[in-house]
Amino acid sequence: MAFSTRIAYEVDFHMVIPYATKSSIEAQFQHVYMHEKFREVQAQFRGMVNCITRSTYSALGYTVYEVVEQVSNLIFNKFAITYHRISTKVKCQYLLFELRGILCHHSLSMLSFERSQNIYEFVSKLEELTAILHRAYDNAIAEKQEPKAKAKGTVRYLTIMLP
Repeated sequence: MAFSTRIAYEVDFHMVIPYATKSSIEAQFQHVYMHEKFREVQAQFRGMVNCITRSTYSALGYTVYEVVEQVSNLIFNKFAITYHRISTKVKCQYLLFELRGILCHHSLSMLSFERSQNIYEFVSKLEELTAILHRAYDNAIAEKQEPKAKAKGTVRYLTIMLP
């Protein structure tokens, strides 16, 4: 390797490419891919903006999503994506992963949708747990206050009875 090529390679290797989005998924890709491949991934992240994702079918750990991509004002393309929750395998009709080794914007849109659904489920469960904890805390405080109230009443009663 020539000296100038080696220096250019080292400079490129240590350079950090700014993110195209605020997605944590994009940040994970930056750590895995080299700069040239990461730039291709960033183009896919920017393409997610034109995608609308919805779940169409789910069974046995598999979920089929439909991603509608707006290509122009009147042109829309539909893609089916299959996602296996347990193995986390993604398969899109676009086949960019099979051809270039990167996830297409349809798959990224589906993963973002899946993550937001998981976050919604988590928040719902968290809200339920918080309500349970508040009730348990209120019950514990009430139980703690109850003997004190009885004791105060008893002491007053005894105080009144003794003199």
